[in-house]
Amino acid sequence: MSRNCTRLIALFLFLFVGFESSSITLRLCTAMPQSYLEKNNSFFTGGSVQEIDCIFNQLNLEYQIELSPRQSCEKMVSSGRVDGAFSIISEAGHIQNVQFSAPTSLNKWNWYTLSPFDINQTTKPIGVLKDSNEEAWLKLNHYSQIVSVDSIHQLYKLLSRQRVTAFLARETSVEKEFAHLPAEFKSVQKIFHKYTAVGCYFSLQYLLTNPTFLDKFNDRIYACQKKRLTLSQQELDVLHQIAKQIKAFASTQTILSYIQKQNEDHQKLAQDSIMKLDQQWRQEAKIGGGPLIKKVLSNPVSLYLKQVEANSKGLYQEIFIMDNKGLNVAQSKVTSDYWQGDEAKFKNTYERGNAKTFIDDIQFDQSTRMFLSQISITLVDPATQSPIGAITVGVNVEKVLIMLQ
Repeated sequence: MSRNCTRLIALFLFLFVGFESSSITLRLCTAMPQSYLEKNNSFFTGGSVQEIDCIFNQLNLEYQIELSPRQSCEKMVSSGRVDGAFSIISEAGHIQNVQFSAPTSLNKWNWYTLSPFDINQTTKPIGVLKDSNEEAWLKLNHYSQIVSVDSIHQLYKLLSRQRVTAFLARETSVEKEFAHLPAEFKSVQKIFHKYTAVGCYFSLQYLLTNPTFLDKFNDRIYACQKKRLTLSQQELDVLHQIAKQIKAFASTQTILSYIQKQNEDHQKLAQDSIMKLDQQWRQEAKIGGGPLIKKVLSNPVSLYLKQVEANSKGLYQEIFIMDNKGLNVAQSKVTSDYWQGDEAKFKNTYERGNAKTFIDDIQFDQSTRMFLSQISITLVDPATQSPIGAITVGVNVEKVLIMLQ
């Protein structure tokens, strides 16, 4: 069957998922390349479809999905003819009358080439999957010779025949195809390009009539993410080296003494009092500040951490130190909560004893629009080697990968 014929059929193919309590059907469209999807009987799965299905299942909402060309999908959501468009990059700021959700998935993009090349040379012929986010990004960034095809295998063929200088693709899609490629295709060089946040654009028309919808949708994304970006061993090795630098600047006597002083002050602090302080912090954070936040952010250790972050030239995006109860001692900027004691960053460091380092998976930070991995380290009393607290640093992973190159 020709691709045009497949597209024509797909244009009228809908996924219907019904739930008892909903009487409104949301209309969604997507332009994901079919090579990113899997077909199960008459339904498309894979890609971001599973996440979308999970989210709407939890919201108990009925929805339908239309597969359509990217330009058509973008026009439909902009005009309000559909309520949302999903699996679209957050950089697609040219779409009017829409609001972007929190990312539903995170993708790692690489260049694939036979020899090193300058990615800033936008006049070179570049291969890409048709209707993909990678194609949209190339167009947004004014690449003038874009060669679009239907499959990863075709991209490799273009490269081997030197019809393109390189191709740009999602790492997971290339890895899935790699095992089935001929031996001559397997000498291709991989160059990291960027991490990309993918999510949903919802029409303002729909959001105006359903003002609580987007918050509810965003709240359910994390639990529904099937695949999260994990760090390679090479990336982990570099982050462990960065962890040594963090431990060095966090182990000054001034910092350790400040933590010990707060531990003494909080020695008799009960859990209900901790929760009240955390609630106070959250309320202050919502209104842009208050006495508790001001007290912590203005202390000398916080001022020092702000300077460390500034001197890192973008490598560190957040730094905060916790006492032996998981309460913030100092920080470079406001965190969403005051108590970290129930989170992995504290449980996998302080609660596991001295010299523990915990490196979390990659997360997209909405406020900075960056991909961060949190490095958390137990801080110890040098005299007794007993744990007294912990430090967490949000590291810009894209900068780490650029360092590797």
